[in-house]
Amino acid sequence: MSGFRLEGLIVSGYGHAADPLARLSELYRQKTGVSLFPGTLNVELDQDWPTPAGFARIEPGEGGCRVGVTLIRCRIEGLEAFILRTDGNSAPGGLHSLRIVEVAAEVRLRTALGLSDGERVRLDLETR
Repeated sequence: MSGFRLEGLIVSGYGHAADPLARLSELYRQKTGVSLFPGTLNVELDQDWPTPAGFARIEPGEGGCRVGVTLIRCRIEGLEAFILRTDGNSAPGGLHSLRIVEVAAEVRLRTALGLSDGERVRLDLETR
């Protein structure tokens, strides 16, 4: 996979992603092709990162999803994953700043990669 690289530090999140990922697991599987672990890894990037256009989407109301979500395929430390960016976090004033991205994979990333808050990681994004 080649394309664009993001780098940042692992930070604690709010725990809000677990419920929708569990409740809408089949919808996420249809969109990504994998069953995602119900939770995300938050990465605080070195700079603001606006959500790019042209990637897979879950539209508001689709399959019972309350908000729109952009799904961006990436690799984190070699593992296939997805950046999940809600429409609310795609602009200033969202729950997260534009520096925070939420990353989901088939496994709990903190455990699988042995990650802790403050550790630096890189995300290699797939080109469109």
